[in-house]
Amino acid sequence: MLKDNEPCMVCGSVNHPNKAILNNESITKNELDNLRSKLEKQIEIRNSIINRIAINNSLLEEKNKEKIVTELNKLTLIDFKIDELKNKEKAMQILKNKLYLLDMERKENDFEKYQEFFKTYGSHIKWGIYENYGMKKDLLQDLLIYNSINQDKMISLKEYKEQMKEGQKAIYYASGKDKASIINLPQMDAMKKHGYDVLVLTDDIDEFTLTILREYDKVEFKSITDETLDLTSEEEKSKVEELKKEHESLLNRIKEALKGKVDDVRLSTRLVDSPVCLASSEGLSFEMEKVLNNMPNSENVKAGRILELNPNHDLLKAINKVYEDDPSVVDKYAEL
Repeated sequence: MLKDNEPCMVCGSVNHPNKAILNNESITKNELDNLRSKLEKQIEIRNSIINRIAINNSLLEEKNKEKIVTELNKLTLIDFKIDELKNKEKAMQILKNKLYLLDMERKENDFEKYQEFFKTYGSHIKWGIYENYGMKKDLLQDLLIYNSINQDKMISLKEYKEQMKEGQKAIYYASGKDKASIINLPQMDAMKKHGYDVLVLTDDIDEFTLTILREYDKVEFKSITDETLDLTSEEEKSKVEELKKEHESLLNRIKEALKGKVDDVRLSTRLVDSPVCLASSEGLSFEMEKVLNNMPNSENVKAGRILELNPNHDLLKAINKVYEDDPSVVDKYAEL
């Protein structure tokens, strides 16, 4: 028999009206299904509740407390009292624990339904990871699902890792409007060459979430636009180094012509078919730059820009010929 002050193993509340059922290992399937049904009927109001509770550290407005308490009691089956909401962190933790259990079960047992759920509430999960500086990542990261370049359905981070190619060192991602726009990025050349899958990030919060996570199950996240992306063999690197020395004066001329617009001009080790691309530096992607600059009181954040030229493309050969004939003409070409 459970003691009166013993917390519920599911939500942590000592006042849970269904505590005896939930803590009873002999709970029947029908009892569990009935409880789950009650929770699912109320899941639609979670968005408004989460948005109105614990968004910041200020206390809830007095006039809204009774209404929110009523909604919480319906959703969580927990007998909240108005005074308990003064400690919003505790109230939200109880709510999050309950929702996490429901979300994980939905994801495992009905993935199609979970995808619909994630379209509506996925941003809250991502913000939950970001706003806690990754402190909740072990609890929330397995709730994340994304579209990817090589898959026709959304996949979890666990599924991505399980399907990684031999020798693949990172979980690769790219930000864009949609999957089609990302497929056509020149930075995708190397991914296509190696057959690596790429997570498709379309929400403003996505990159911030993965940056906070840093890695999943000891595999780091890596943007395909990052300057440190390295998918080249030692033999290929050696060839590029030789070409770099051969074209050093040309690269310096282009860099000078684009001063203030790019930080460096290099021969690329990631391009295969595309002639040029931009790589980001300073640990800040172009998408993150855009999001940050759209925020109120932004301070004109700027990602480092590195112009990469494909050393095996005809464009480089053409520019080099122009440079040999008249170096000043390259300045005009660089602007293009």
